[in-house]
Amino acid sequence: MESKATDALLTVQSNANQNPQNKFPLWVPLRHARYRTLWLSNAFSNTGTWMQAMAAAWMMTSLTTSPLMTASIQTATNLPIFLFALIAGTLADMVDKPKFLLIVNIQMALSALALSILVFLGVITPWLLLIFTFSLGTGAAFMWPAWQASMSGLVDHSEIPAAATLNGLSYNLASVIGPALGGLLFRMTGPGMLFGLNAISFLGLIIVYDRWRRSTHEITVTKQKFNEAFISGFKAVANAPAFHAILINTGIILFATSAFMSLLPLVVRDVLHLDSGVYGMLMGFLGVGAVAGAFLLPTLRAKFATQTLLSFAVIMFGVLLSALAIISDVRLLMIIIAVSGIAWVTIVSSLNAAAQSSFPIIMRGRVLAIYMIVMSGGLAFGSYTWGLLASAYSIKMSLFVAAVVLILCPLLALKWPVKIQQLQQE
Repeated sequence: MESKATDALLTVQSNANQNPQNKFPLWVPLRHARYRTLWLSNAFSNTGTWMQAMAAAWMMTSLTTSPLMTASIQTATNLPIFLFALIAGTLADMVDKPKFLLIVNIQMALSALALSILVFLGVITPWLLLIFTFSLGTGAAFMWPAWQASMSGLVDHSEIPAAATLNGLSYNLASVIGPALGGLLFRMTGPGMLFGLNAISFLGLIIVYDRWRRSTHEITVTKQKFNEAFISGFKAVANAPAFHAILINTGIILFATSAFMSLLPLVVRDVLHLDSGVYGMLMGFLGVGAVAGAFLLPTLRAKFATQTLLSFAVIMFGVLLSALAIISDVRLLMIIIAVSGIAWVTIVSSLNAAAQSSFPIIMRGRVLAIYMIVMSGGLAFGSYTWGLLASAYSIKMSLFVAAVVLILCPLLALKWPVKIQQLQQE
């Protein structure tokens, strides 16, 4: 029975290699045991991350009335990736990834624990909240290039689009559970407990990486020195026009989409005049849509080109962002935000799959770091921009401007289309 199943799977892989238009079902990467274990552990950790994000954003609204400070939570989360990801990506290609990821996850757990202690001691301030959010973001900056390179290295190259969607599904499943549970616990226990639970959520990954580093495993690293590896990463990207298109689309699109996460707490507090429970619930509906979108994507990828899906999703997100500015009925907003989640997961997984498939694994940490710099730079600069615009004019005006930018983004495809590359088997 096992032999027949293996033969059938090899036949599917062979057909996919002969015809790049064929797409693997969503579940195929989970056949790899190590990928499956990391995926499950990461889903647990992502739940803590979403609880942390919800608690930090809402806590800031209780510490200050400034729209700019509230939006700066997203800036503090994403700015470290912009600052440190290239160094992290170079290191990711030079070191034993399991050991490196173990150290980074311990640092993130300790940062979350320290923030929890400060809240329980009653000494937290807006700036301390931003500093520790920045610290967690720094951990994420060093984690993501190594994590993405290691995860994509655990599956066949032809399975990378499905793996990218599954990785997003892990994050989005957590985005359903984390904010909803976080909103409830925030009212019952306050943010300190949520920050503490986030610290605990890293334990699964810490255990998995510790066991992985102790096992016999192949270490795929570059033999170059740090400065040589650093420069060669830039050279590889400089000579890849298709990757330039991915970076341009990523930076502009995520600059505009950042308005949603950075302004939603202000919409709930200042426009709807509601509490943390509603904020957590609305964030959860974004995750519901994203989970649904993850299951739809394999079918959609089999029928439509990557750029077609991306353009449609970007326009959809822009229209829904403008709806957020004018609709005050919470039930209708739930539906709108759920549909936004479908658009969001399509955007992120399409860009991510295109980036991961652009280079072989020996270069992947560095080039993914450059991709992440552009992504996080768009999110960080966008969050700050929309916060400034909301402070100077209004929350609704900021949302409308971001929506217009998104609706115009598909015009980028006229010169910079996004495609998933077909590399030789690694």
